[in-house]
Amino acid sequence: MQTYVLWALFGMLGYSFMTLFVKLAERSGSASTYMVLIAI
Repeated sequence: MQTYVLWALFGMLGYSFMTLFVKLAERSGSASTYMVLIAI
């Protein structure tokens, strides 16, 4: 059960980081950075 909670927390953290990264990419207008994010 603890492993499931850990993975859920990690997933939420990763999602938040990805959203922040997308916002930064859009703000800077860097298309290459955005494409790299999609490629991953």
